[in-house]
Amino acid sequence: MPTVSIDEFLALREQGFPIVDARSEGEFKEGHISGAINLPLLNNEHRALVGTAYKVSGREIAIQKGFELAGPEFAKIFKLGRKLAFQKKILVYCWRGGLRSKILSWVLSFTEAEIYVLEKGYKNYRNRISEITDAPYKFLVLGGKTGTGKTEVLHLLKAAGEQILDIEAIANHKGSSFGSLGMLPQSNQEHFENCIGEELLKLNAKKRIWIENESRLIGHLVLPLSIFKAIKESELVELDIPLETRIARLENEYACFETNLLEAAIVRLQKRLGGLRYKMALEALAEKDNKKWIQLVLEYYDSTYAFGLSERKGPIVKQEWNWENPKDSLQQLMKHD
Repeated sequence: MPTVSIDEFLALREQGFPIVDARSEGEFKEGHISGAINLPLLNNEHRALVGTAYKVSGREIAIQKGFELAGPEFAKIFKLGRKLAFQKKILVYCWRGGLRSKILSWVLSFTEAEIYVLEKGYKNYRNRISEITDAPYKFLVLGGKTGTGKTEVLHLLKAAGEQILDIEAIANHKGSSFGSLGMLPQSNQEHFENCIGEELLKLNAKKRIWIENESRLIGHLVLPLSIFKAIKESELVELDIPLETRIARLENEYACFETNLLEAAIVRLQKRLGGLRYKMALEALAEKDNKKWIQLVLEYYDSTYAFGLSERKGPIVKQEWNWENPKDSLQQLMKHD
């Protein structure tokens, strides 16, 4: 089976050829190459048994044990492989491009498709992701207080032909205590990093890329340090809109959720809000006074935002944003270098 470099492997993927991950379901869940299908040669339990055999009895006994456990899976793998074989080429990888890739490739070769194995496996891919996320980029950071609508502006920029990196969409979280509402469950940290790298790979590093001003922690995920530092050191365009508009936008965005979900989000902020403000926010929520509890929560988020700005190293430029005339505001925004 031909072995290909990571760049050749990804180029073949872009042509639409299917990717098969030979690792266990646990390894796959931690992180995988975007678009891959998991066909584990050994599941979590089997992999542990082979590992024990290796430690106790050595390599040959471990390989024998592996064949005993994987053998019954060959028919299922072949059957699934036949469904992929119509595309004539199948891409395969395991952790290091070793035994699991070789065995899986051998089984899939009977489908008569061409099999390409990733050189040095998923570990090679992870190294490539690190190179991508650590590379320099021309970020232009979109700032503004909570409720400004930065994500919506980011999408307007994309529609206008600008390059964007939507970290919150990748993270499935909007960054605040309310950030998981209406979002899909978050992935594991490793896969989050993979997805950021994959998105950057699609962009032209020589041209500007718009990105939101993010904190390091987004839900339970941690922004790669290189990206976080680049955000802090790049120019920030701070969108300025009236408090009343922000409150109205947040009411429209969050008041639709069940009261118990909103209450849980406020409870998570208890220490940060302080005793009196926390109590008043919960009372306003119970009374369905959305504007009041939102304003109380914004007092905390606005002070946190101001502190974050004070720690920035890059320049800050203010721009008024008018949601009643976003077209003109967008044209002004795009004039920034």
